[in-house]
This record gives sequence, structure tokens and C-alpha cells, in this order.
Amino acid sequence: SQLRAALRDARPGITIHLADATYNGTFQIKRSGTRTAPITLCGSRDARLRGASVTTGYGILLEGDYWRIEGITIQRYLKGIEAHGATGSVLRNLKIGDIGQEGIHLRDASTKNRIEWSTITNTGKYRPGLGEGIYIGSDSSQWCDANGNLGTCLPDASNGNLIQFNTIGPRVSAELIDIKEGTTGGTLRNNT
Repeated sequence: SQLRAALRDARPGITIHLADATYNGTFQIKRSGTRTAPITLCGSRDARLRGASVTTGYGILLEGDYWRIEGITIQRYLKGIEAHGATGSVLRNLKIGDIGQEGIHLRDASTKNRIEWSTITNTGKYRPGLGEGIYIGSDSSQWCDANGNLGTCLPDASNGNLIQFNTIGPRVSAELIDIKEGTTGGTLRNNT
């Protein structure tokens, strides 16, 4: 409950440092930092966000801009991190595993984000065909869905994202990294 309150009340420039412990449940981020004063959520690998089941929930649903999410472990969710329309955020040095579908999904025009130095394993435990390690954008069949910024039947312009120095696998049941049609300007480099 303290973590949920801290995320709900976060302001530009603050740091939420997680103690080494297990934080049960799902977590939603709606507040935004700024380019010059991002909001940081950090901890060691022993700070664990843990879901009830690989069949439901997001470890973190990121709907705010300019966050730094660093160092923590995310495990046992349907999706590890899902970003809807997030801009300028950094997901760094995370450990994500035991996930029902994707490890990390940037969608609904999530732009200019970085995913780096993270380890993603053991995805697709619930739906193997949707078990991508990292997924950018949305399949064209989803563009007319009334979700987030979609519903306009225009491409999901999750553009300009940088994916670098990550280790993806073993036991990733779908594509290691899936960058969908309709995105542009992304960079993918030095991943294992």
C-alpha cells in the first residue's frame, strides 16, 4: 500500500527507493516526470514486484512520462511492464521472469524510451505465442481497437525507442524482440 501511494503521489524529480522485500500485487503509474526532472523507481534485484499468477495483471502499467525504473525484479504476472503512451522513460537493469505473455511491451505511441541492461527470461508461460521478450508497437490487426491511443485505425507510432545491451532468454516462447509494422526510428543494438 505504501508503494501504491508513493506512485500515486509522485512528483517530478523524486526518487522512490524500494527496500529489499517482496511487493505483492499490480502497480500503475499515471503521474509524469519531466525531461529535466524524471521520477525514479529503483532498488536492488532483491526488491521484487510479484504477482498472484501468470494469467493476470501487469507488474507495472506505465502511463506516465519521464520515469526511470531501475534495478528491481518483476515476476509472476501476465505482462512484466506494459507502457501505454509513455514518452522519455528508461527501463534499466531490470530482471523480468516467470511471465504469462510479454516481458516488456511499449505500445499506444510510446516514444523515445530506452530499455537497457535488463535480463528477461521465462516468458509465455500462459500464452506461448504471445511470449515475446520485448514487444514494440502493435500488430496492424490491433490498430482499430479502442485501446489507449489506438482506435483511430492509424499505425501504432511507438517510435524512436532504443533497445540496447539486454539479455533475452532462455525460455522466451515467442520472438526475443518484436518491433511491429507502423513504428519508425527505433534502434536495436548489442542485445544477447
